[in-house]
Amino acid sequence: MTEPGPTGRTAPPAPAADTSPLQTGGRHDGEPLPRAQVCETHTAIVFFAGDRAYKLKKPVDLEFLDYTTVAARRAACEREVALNRRFAPDVYLGLGELRSPDAQAPEPLVVMRRMPADRRLSAWCGKG
Repeated sequence: MTEPGPTGRTAPPAPAADTSPLQTGGRHDGEPLPRAQVCETHTAIVFFAGDRAYKLKKPVDLEFLDYTTVAARRAACEREVALNRRFAPDVYLGLGELRSPDAQAPEPLVVMRRMPADRRLSAWCGKG
Protein backbone atom coordinates (compact mmCIF):
# COMPACT_ATOMS: atom_id res chain seq x y z
CA MET A 1 0.00 0.00 0.00
CA THR A 2 1.23 3.47 -0.81
CA GLU A 3 0.20 6.74 0.74
CA PRO A 4 0.17 10.22 -0.75
CA GLY A 5 3.34 12.22 -0.17
CA PRO A 6 3.39 15.85 1.00
CA THR A 7 2.68 17.05 -2.54
CA GLY A 8 -0.39 14.84 -2.73
CA ARG A 9 1.05 12.38 -5.24
CA THR A 10 1.28 8.72 -4.42
CA ALA A 11 4.78 7.27 -4.43
CA PRO A 12 5.19 3.87 -6.07
CA PRO A 13 6.23 0.86 -4.03
CA ALA A 14 9.92 0.27 -3.31
CA PRO A 15 12.21 -0.14 -6.33
CA ALA A 16 11.85 -3.38 -8.22
CA ALA A 17 15.61 -3.86 -8.10
CA ASP A 18 16.60 -6.93 -6.14
CA THR A 19 19.02 -5.78 -3.44
CA SER A 20 19.33 -9.21 -1.84
CA PRO A 21 22.70 -10.01 -3.49
CA LEU A 22 24.17 -6.94 -1.77
CA GLN A 23 22.62 -7.89 1.57
CA THR A 24 23.33 -11.61 1.57
CA GLY A 25 26.47 -11.93 -0.52
CA GLY A 26 25.78 -12.81 -4.13
CA ARG A 27 27.97 -12.93 -7.21
CA HIS A 28 29.08 -10.24 -9.66
CA ASP A 29 30.84 -11.26 -12.86
CA GLY A 30 31.39 -14.69 -11.33
CA GLU A 31 33.10 -13.28 -8.24
CA PRO A 32 31.53 -13.57 -4.79
CA LEU A 33 30.25 -10.33 -3.28
CA PRO A 34 31.06 -9.66 0.36
CA ARG A 35 28.08 -9.55 2.70
CA ALA A 36 26.94 -5.94 2.97
CA GLN A 37 26.12 -3.78 5.96
CA VAL A 38 23.01 -1.69 5.31
CA CYS A 39 22.24 1.87 6.47
CA GLU A 40 18.96 3.53 5.63
CA THR A 41 18.08 7.23 5.51
CA HIS A 42 14.82 8.93 4.58
CA THR A 43 15.95 9.21 0.93
CA ALA A 44 18.43 6.37 0.37
CA ILE A 45 19.67 2.92 1.26
CA VAL A 46 23.46 2.59 1.51
CA PHE A 47 25.14 -0.80 1.22
CA PHE A 48 28.68 -1.13 2.60
CA ALA A 49 30.42 -4.09 0.94
CA GLY A 50 34.16 -4.60 1.13
CA ASP A 51 35.93 -1.35 0.25
CA ARG A 52 32.88 0.11 -1.53
CA ALA A 53 29.65 1.87 -0.59
CA TYR A 54 26.64 1.80 -2.91
CA LYS A 55 23.88 4.40 -2.43
CA LEU A 56 20.47 3.55 -3.86
CA LYS A 57 17.91 6.40 -3.90
CA LYS A 58 14.44 5.53 -2.56
CA PRO A 59 11.35 6.25 -4.70
CA VAL A 60 10.04 8.93 -2.33
CA ASP A 61 8.12 12.16 -2.85
CA LEU A 62 8.93 14.74 -0.19
CA GLU A 63 8.31 18.48 -0.19
CA PHE A 64 11.91 19.19 -1.18
CA LEU A 65 12.48 16.34 -3.69
CA ASP A 66 10.66 13.87 -5.90
CA TYR A 67 12.44 10.58 -6.63
CA THR A 68 9.34 8.69 -7.74
CA THR A 69 10.72 7.87 -11.21
CA VAL A 70 13.86 6.02 -12.25
CA ALA A 71 14.81 9.06 -14.37
CA ALA A 72 14.60 11.35 -11.32
CA ARG A 73 16.69 8.95 -9.22
CA ARG A 74 19.29 8.70 -12.02
CA ALA A 75 19.47 12.50 -12.31
CA ALA A 76 19.92 12.80 -8.53
CA CYS A 77 22.73 10.23 -8.58
CA GLU A 78 24.43 12.03 -11.48
CA ARG A 79 24.19 15.38 -9.64
CA GLU A 80 25.53 13.88 -6.43
CA VAL A 81 28.56 12.42 -8.19
CA ALA A 82 29.23 15.59 -10.22
CA LEU A 83 29.02 17.88 -7.19
CA ASN A 84 30.87 15.75 -4.67
CA ARG A 85 33.60 14.54 -7.02
CA ARG A 86 34.94 18.11 -7.13
CA PHE A 87 35.89 17.90 -3.46
CA ALA A 88 36.33 14.15 -2.98
CA PRO A 89 37.36 12.58 -6.31
CA ASP A 90 38.95 9.63 -4.52
CA VAL A 91 35.65 8.85 -2.76
CA TYR A 92 33.00 9.36 -5.46
CA LEU A 93 33.86 6.74 -8.06
CA GLY A 94 30.87 7.13 -10.38
CA LEU A 95 27.48 5.70 -11.23
CA GLY A 96 26.44 2.08 -11.20
CA GLU A 97 23.27 0.12 -11.79
CA LEU A 98 21.47 -2.51 -9.81
CA ARG A 99 19.75 -4.91 -12.19
CA SER A 100 17.00 -7.35 -11.42
CA PRO A 101 15.65 -9.84 -13.97
CA ASP A 102 12.05 -8.75 -13.36
CA ALA A 103 12.68 -4.98 -13.17
CA GLN A 104 11.52 -2.74 -16.00
CA ALA A 105 14.71 -0.68 -15.75
CA PRO A 106 17.94 -0.91 -13.76
CA GLU A 107 18.10 1.18 -10.60
CA PRO A 108 20.88 3.80 -10.66
CA LEU A 109 23.20 4.04 -7.69
CA VAL A 110 26.18 6.08 -6.54
CA VAL A 111 29.40 4.08 -6.19
CA MET A 112 31.79 5.35 -3.53
CA ARG A 113 34.95 4.25 -1.81
CA ARG A 114 34.05 3.13 1.69
CA MET A 115 35.40 5.49 4.31
CA PRO A 116 36.70 4.29 7.67
CA ALA A 117 34.02 4.47 10.37
CA ASP A 118 35.88 7.25 12.22
CA ARG A 119 35.63 9.51 9.13
CA ARG A 120 31.83 9.28 8.84
CA LEU A 121 29.73 12.34 9.56
CA SER A 122 28.01 10.61 12.48
CA ALA A 123 31.39 10.09 14.17
CA TRP A 124 32.43 13.71 13.60
CA CYS A 125 29.13 15.06 14.95
CA GLY A 126 29.55 13.00 18.10
CA LYS A 127 32.94 14.63 18.74
CA GLY A 128 31.37 18.08 19.00
